[in-house]
Amino acid sequence: MLWLATQKTLIFKLLPSAETQFGKLIHRIITIIYPIFITFVVLLFAIRTLGYPVLSYVLLKTCLKSFIIVFAAFWVWKYLYHRLVHIREKRLKRENLKKDTPEEKRFHAVTVIYHISLNYLVSIIAAIIIIRVWIRTFRDAVGSPAAPYLIQKIFGQIGIILGAIGSGLRYRFFIEEGRYTTPIKIIIALVVLFASFFVARHIKKLLDQKVFYKLRLERGLKQTLSTITRYIIIGISALIGLSIAGIPLRSLAFFAGAFGIGIGFGMQNIISNFVSGIILLFERPMRVGDVITLEDGTLGTIDKISARSTTINTPDEITITVPNSKFIESRITNWTHPSTRMRGSVKVGVAYGSDTALVKKCLLEVAKQNPNVRTYPEPFVRFSEFGDFALKFELYFWADDPGKRWFTMSELNFAIDEVFKKNQIQIAHPRSDIHIRSVVPFPFQNIQGHVEQKGNQDNKKTDA
Repeated sequence: MLWLATQKTLIFKLLPSAETQFGKLIHRIITIIYPIFITFVVLLFAIRTLGYPVLSYVLLKTCLKSFIIVFAAFWVWKYLYHRLVHIREKRLKRENLKKDTPEEKRFHAVTVIYHISLNYLVSIIAAIIIIRVWIRTFRDAVGSPAAPYLIQKIFGQIGIILGAIGSGLRYRFFIEEGRYTTPIKIIIALVVLFASFFVARHIKKLLDQKVFYKLRLERGLKQTLSTITRYIIIGISALIGLSIAGIPLRSLAFFAGAFGIGIGFGMQNIISNFVSGIILLFERPMRVGDVITLEDGTLGTIDKISARSTTINTPDEITITVPNSKFIESRITNWTHPSTRMRGSVKVGVAYGSDTALVKKCLLEVAKQNPNVRTYPEPFVRFSEFGDFALKFELYFWADDPGKRWFTMSELNFAIDEVFKKNQIQIAHPRSDIHIRSVVPFPFQNIQGHVEQKGNQDNKKTDA
């Protein structure tokens, strides 16, 4: 056992890989148990030295039983795992499922769920058996007449205290029609509720990393399904907790009505945002990863849709939290729904007298050479109008997403300026021609005489 206590690295090599969630959980448990195991080995020597060989042998026997249970659980898990792999390969051959097909990915996702369930089921059963073995050994050792008197006295007093606490926890609070609840039931119900949050978060993470990743679902759908699954688990756990606590749901009708009135006045905005979040998750007018523009002109990418609010990341790396009710009540522009593909355009005006066929050819050539411009749908040129000072053309193209569209428009402008210079196509600018027509001679002499006469009058006034 001393040798085994020093082989921590060897133990971790025998364990499942820490890359999976199950492996990380096992490694955490071993990390916690390892110092306890070393303390236990030292304690065996101390008990044997103090003159209690029988007690040390009983503890050593229980420790060996635990190792045997772990060893047996490992071989059971290994056998079932190989059987699962064999069944999977046999079915793949029988149904002739090819790799990277939707049917094969769906079947692989189902087998991953079976594998994860097998891991946790075997581990939980082995843990329950080991705990029961140790509790029985501990109870027999303390209750034995050969046990030390001090230990018997201490645990006797602890038993009295635990008995009093147990009586208090079993005290009955009657509700109605003979139904009652106890503090222990309420505590168990709260434990179930808190455990549901942990389980829901863990299942959400498993679905994201194992199932949804294998099925190649898009990001928004994965977030919607995992969030709905989390709400369902917590809701079912809340109902189970109320049932365990012995509280009938109909007895909560009065409190629910009073609570609803309080919500209507004090929590109106919160409930409105929560209901709006549920509507967004089910209707899915926008998804995680979509690029949207708010009614005030704010542009950003949806990062997370939670129960109360939605988080948006702007191109300036600024995080904005928007209440969900705003998305229901106001107008939102979604640039990537139902598809991320977007059309862009570049407008240019050339001088009158330019070769319009050459202008069209140059614009299409520029679009063809740009790697961000999609070949289908094909780009096209539109001769929009004869302007006041220019012949106006519009180059339309398609890009894969809003970001590429934004950059491509700038790249096309640079390329158009360069190709127009090479082909001596003049880009028009605003220009006006002014024509002055005189019908009668300009009365310059009369104006000059009038000015001289006014000047003489002003001088006379100055002299006076």
